[in-house]
Amino acid sequence: MDRWSSLNELSDLFRLQAKAWAQEWARTTMDGLTITEAAVLDVLAREGSQQPTNLASALLITTGGVTGIADKLLQKGLILRSRDEKDRRVVYLSITDRGMEVHQSTVKGRQERLQTAMQVLDDSEVENLLHIYRKLTNGLTHKTVVDPVQTNRE
Repeated sequence: MDRWSSLNELSDLFRLQAKAWAQEWARTTMDGLTITEAAVLDVLAREGSQQPTNLASALLITTGGVTGIADKLLQKGLILRSRDEKDRRVVYLSITDRGMEVHQSTVKGRQERLQTAMQVLDDSEVENLLHIYRKLTNGLTHKTVVDPVQTNRE
């Protein structure tokens, strides 16, 4: 198969994978969160209170997108919105205790889905796939994603 045909097939497979993951997420998520809502909770759980601009940057979405997601998470009681005491224009989002519980449940479900989906790969195939995805991500985002496989070889 020539390179162009291979790249087209790869593109189709990426799209199918994304669709399959989204369907699996919807089928197995008990907390009613979207993938992006869960990603917001994940960042807040790991890194603490964040300004919406930092979340947008971390999740590669717009600040308007963060506002909409934050509104939904606020309604569900999973996050809090607060203002900086010195500069009332500055907004922070933080995770609530209930949000942390939901986050932990989501992480557990994600681990189970990944285990099931990736059981067809052995450890070296997982490492190779990880290396390839980092390389592709670096090419698409122009950001350096640390590759511990390469780092350990140096």
